[in-house]
Amino acid sequence: MSSSSSTGYYVNGYLCHCGARSVVRTSLDNWKFWEEVQEHCGYFEWIDPPTCVRGTEIAAKIIEKSSKLEKSVLIAHEREMVARGMEARAREKEMMARKKEKMYMHALVVSWCLIVVLLVSFWYIGQVGKIKKTLSLP
Repeated sequence: MSSSSSTGYYVNGYLCHCGARSVVRTSLDNWKFWEEVQEHCGYFEWIDPPTCVRGTEIAAKIIEKSSKLEKSVLIAHEREMVARGMEARAREKEMMARKKEKMYMHALVVSWCLIVVLLVSFWYIGQVGKIKKTLSLP
């Protein structure tokens, strides 16, 4: 941190070259710096020390790893959306299959009812024929 004779600390922050109060700000790439509040003299001073070579290498690896993870998250999100679509189609097919099953069950019950009615009818017709034979004159 560079300093000059006109800069110094005060109770709630740091004083700039002209003696005005300065505040801590953060740059877009997350570096902190002092900046004058009222911008009289355009005071600006980095708070964070410069990064060493090893730190720069590690930061590059971390950024690369972070971007890979972000890509992985995007791919996972896309796969999740595809899976949800497939799930919705499967549910729709299941619902259609249940409707068909219900319809076939009704058809089966109706067909068995018709078979029973026919059997009872044939039995009744047979009984009536026997009664007519016994009632007929010789």
